[in-house]
Amino acid sequence: FANQEDFPRHQLVLRPNSQHDARIVKGVTDWDTLKAQFQQAQALSSNGLVFIETDLRAHANPTRMQTIERAALDLVQRLRSHCPACDAPGYAVTEIKLGLPCADCGSPTSVRRGEVWGCVACEHRETLWRTDLSEASAAHCPQCNP
Repeated sequence: FANQEDFPRHQLVLRPNSQHDARIVKGVTDWDTLKAQFQQAQALSSNGLVFIETDLRAHANPTRMQTIERAALDLVQRLRSHCPACDAPGYAVTEIKLGLPCADCGSPTSVRRGEVWGCVACEHRETLWRTDLSEASAAHCPQCNP
């Protein structure tokens, strides 16, 4: 990073020598700490190199935090969805049905045409077909656009 403005919005990890060095500094979040830790790692390095990487621990990585948030919201939604047959929570999509017909040739495409909803507690299954589209663009057709 050439200067403080280039500093990333996520935490960093530093290691002397290489990515395999066991000596590690985690949670670097600001420019001053980066400079100080870089100098320390460089002093420990036998080859003068410092390996810097993004801290991928879930609590330190905004991208992973967003993914975990989406998964938690999906779980809440699933727990709120009850089976129409037995009223158990967890009624959700279990399968995607592809094959919406091509608008030009009528062949099955890679576009979703429906969803199979299923219950985790009983054997109830229900296929819900799309009502918003009846045909897919030829751009998604393996016959018209190989």
